[in-house]
Amino acid sequence: VTPIKQENFVPIISKETFQEVQELLQNRYNMAFRSDSHYPFSGVARCAKCGKSFTGAQRKRKSGGVYRYYKCQGRFKFGNCDVQTIAEEAIEKAFLEALHIPEKLELEVETNESEKELDTDFIEKQLQKLKGRKERIKELYIEGEIPKDEYNKRMQEIAIQEMELYELLNEYEEEASLEEIKTVLENIKKEWHNLSYEAKKYAIRSLFEYITIEIVEPTKMGKYPEPPKLKITDYRFR
Repeated sequence: VTPIKQENFVPIISKETFQEVQELLQNRYNMAFRSDSHYPFSGVARCAKCGKSFTGAQRKRKSGGVYRYYKCQGRFKFGNCDVQTIAEEAIEKAFLEALHIPEKLELEVETNESEKELDTDFIEKQLQKLKGRKERIKELYIEGEIPKDEYNKRMQEIAIQEMELYELLNEYEEEASLEEIKTVLENIKKEWHNLSYEAKKYAIRSLFEYITIEIVEPTKMGKYPEPPKLKITDYRFR
C-alpha cells in the first residue's frame, strides 16, 4: 500500500484543541477508575471544634483491605485544630442514628394530612374571593361610585388580607417540603448499606449543605481498639 503524503495535510482541529480533548478523556477515565473511592461526607461534614470541613482519604491495612477515614482541614491544612482522624464507619453510625424520626411525629403527620388539604383549599378560595372584590372595587372607582381615597383604602385592606393568606399558604408548602425530605431521609437510612460510595455521596450532597460532627469520646487504642463516639450537633438542608 502506498503511504499517504502528509505535506499538504490540513488538520481538522488545532494541536491545542487536540491536547485539551486528550486531557478531558484522561480525566474522565481517571474519575471512572476511582468511582469506588468517593467519600460521601467529604466537604459536607464539618468539625464542631474549628468549623473546617472534613475530607476523605484511605490507606491499606496491614491485615489487608482498606481503611477509609476523614481528616479535619483545620488540623491538616491550616494547623489550628487538633481533632483526630475519624473512621468512615464512625461517621456513618452517627449519621444514620441522627436520621431517626420519632414515631409520634410520623403519626401526627398522617392524622393532619387531610386537614392540611382542607386548609390550603380554603386559602385558595379566599384568595379568589379577594381577587373578585378587587375587580368590583376597581369598577366602582372607574364608574365614579367611590372616591380615590376610598378606593385606595379598600385596596390596601385587601392587600393586607392577601399577604396574610399567602404567608399561611407558604407555611403549608414549607411543611410539605419537609415531609418530602423526611421521606427521602427514611429511604436513605433504609437503603444505605446497599448504596455505592458514589450514590451515598450524591444523596448527602443533594440534601445537606453541611453536617457538623463532634467527637464525644476519642478512639480507644490498645489490644481491643474502638472507634470514636460521635454526635451530629448541627446540620443545614440545601
